Amino acid sequence: MAIYTMEQMEEMNTDQLKQIAKNLDLSGYSKARKYDIIDMIMEVQGNVISPDVLADKTKKEIEKIARTAGIKVAKADTKEQIINQVLAVADPDPNKVHAFSGGVEGVRDMVGNNPTTIVVSCGASSGKFPVTGKTVQAVGDFLKEILNIDAAANAIVNGEEVQKSYTLAEGDTLEFVKRAGSKG
Repeated sequence: MAIYTMEQMEEMNTDQLKQIAKNLDLSGYSKARKYDIIDMIMEVQGNVISPDVLADKTKKEIEKIARTAGIKVAKADTKEQIINQVLAVADPDPNKVHAFSGGVEGVRDMVGNNPTTIVVSCGASSGKFPVTGKTVQAVGDFLKEILNIDAAANAIVNGEEVQKSYTLAEGDTLEFVKRAGSKG
C-alpha cells in the first residue's frame, strides 16, 4: 500500500502498525501505544509531495518516505533520484515529467518559476504544497489520502468559505473543515 490513511491504520492492530514502523526504520515504537505509533507513521508520511520539504530532508529520511509509498530504493540511488520517484508516486500524471535536480534550483525546476507553496490543512494534518493556480477541488482530490480530507468537507481560504472552483493564489492558506455535528 502506498500511503496509509488514518482510517486504515485505526483498523490495524498494534502488531501490524509496529511492522510498518519497523519497515520505516522508526525508533521508539516497540513500547508505544497504538495511536502513538500511528502518529509516528503519519509524521513520516507528512508533506510527501512537497519538493521543497523533500529537499531539506536527509537521504535517509527520504528513503523512509519512499518505503512508506511502496518504492524500492537501491543503495546506488541518489537523493535526487529518490525524490523524483516519490514525486512520481505522489503525482502519477503521465504528462508531467519529474525532474528534481536538488537544492533551491531543483525546487524551481519542479514547481516552475514560482516556487510558492500554500499551507493546506485538514484537522491535525497539514503541509506546504506547490498548488498555486490549482482549484480547491483539484487540491482536495489530490491530497485526499495524504491529509485525510473528507468529500463533504468545506473549503476555507484565508478564513472565508469558498466554492470548490476557487483558484488558489500566492499567499492563500487553505483549510478543509467538516461542520460540527456531521457524521462520518
